Amino acid sequence: MSGRGEGRRWHFGFLETRLPFTIAAFMGSKTLCTITKGSVDFIFGYGRSLYENCYLNSVAKKVAALTAQKRNMASMESGFSFVRSTITGSGLVYLGRAWGDHSRVVFSYTFMDKVVIPQGWNSWRIHRPEASGVYYGEFQCGGPGANWTGRVHWARLLTHEEAQPFLGTYYVHGDSWLLGPPST
Repeated sequence: MSGRGEGRRWHFGFLETRLPFTIAAFMGSKTLCTITKGSVDFIFGYGRSLYENCYLNSVAKKVAALTAQKRNMASMESGFSFVRSTITGSGLVYLGRAWGDHSRVVFSYTFMDKVVIPQGWNSWRIHRPEASGVYYGEFQCGGPGANWTGRVHWARLLTHEEAQPFLGTYYVHGDSWLLGPPST
């Protein structure tokens, strides 16, 4: 990680896949979050994470998944939220694959290039994701990979009201642990 301008620059390389196993994580604000050259599960684990203004670049040689979120019970406060991010690259990807009966991932205001396959999401080992509690949603996304033609029937095209809990630092309870800028 290195400082840049007013914010920080977070850069995750090919072997540095993000592992959000913690209670909460936040990448964003005046930070440029770059997760580059991913080719398997870019971001995986049990954590509750918010990724804002992130650049995800797929170099997968076979179809891969950007996320594999592990959530086994509806009561678990976990999931991944991506806000104002960019998905691009040269390898085809699913937005996520269900690594648990209640896997939860939401993309909002995200540009999705043609590397996102039309189905968008993968149920992996969950036989009936629409009945299990898997929660995969998209809100106000754009680009060729955001086209809902071909999306799996159990993914959700969210309304503003449904997307609202995933859009800010309150999703990771940031008001209790994120520090504001230092006072001068």
